[in-house]
Amino acid sequence: MGYVLEGEIEKLNILDLYMHPSKRKEMLDTLQKNGAVTNLEVAFYTKTKQIKICLMNAKLFQNKIVGMLLDITKIKNNELELSKLSKAIHQSPVSIVITNLSPSLYL
Repeated sequence: MGYVLEGEIEKLNILDLYMHPSKRKEMLDTLQKNGAVTNLEVAFYTKTKQIKICLMNAKLFQNKIVGMLLDITKIKNNELELSKLSKAIHQSPVSIVITNLSPSLYL
């Protein structure tokens, strides 16, 4: 998230890192109900105000939240681009052929 100095992140209001603060409540509710959160998709703001989409896994340990975040921003952006291309192809009134320089035909 861009916070590297010791104690830097502890000075922040944790809700300011969440793009949608309601996700924090969802995470806390799930932790209290199940004792763990698995693959919760959450969007965070980095130190430079970029948006990172992460999968959150966490559990309660000695009255503290212990967990990890996996940055899936590139994967989500690629999925969005594929969705746009797929929609464009399906809505096109003309035939579309995708190939390469060799004689192989892909679609």
